[in-house]
Amino acid sequence: RGESVWVAHFLCYILRETAELLEYLSREVMCPSASYLTEAAERYREQYAVVAGAVNERCWDGDWYIRGIRDDGDVIGSSRNTEGRIFMNAQSWAVISGVADDDRARTAMDSADRLLITSRGPKILSPSYTQVDPGVGLATRCVPGKKENGSIFNHVAAWAILANAL
Repeated sequence: RGESVWVAHFLCYILRETAELLEYLSREVMCPSASYLTEAAERYREQYAVVAGAVNERCWDGDWYIRGIRDDGDVIGSSRNTEGRIFMNAQSWAVISGVADDDRARTAMDSADRLLITSRGPKILSPSYTQVDPGVGLATRCVPGKKENGSIFNHVAAWAILANAL
């Protein structure tokens, strides 16, 4: 019942990249199914637009993208939250996927850089959770600053670097 905004960004990335691959194959591969590849690419682009539009309409918090929506409908990764207010993955993948337009991309990454970057790299989320919350999951079961509860991860760092470069 809950929704992951980061996974929605990732889905958009996959739809966009697959559409580009299908277009390439339809041009380069001389086969009877070339028109099918073009039609499939168009369907993927249409789905990209639907998902990206929904994310931009419902998941922009003003200065960054929320992380997700819990099963009970509460929001994770919002400026309204006292813990787990911002998550790097939702910001970096908004840029990597192309879901964020230029203004939102800059705003989201500026917020992420301001609130998540440390001298050792970017934290996955901030501030860390201090109370176990089954509606959020694993992050709240870890000690603050450890593992999924505000730690620094190589993949998070790589995605933050890529998003800032883009």
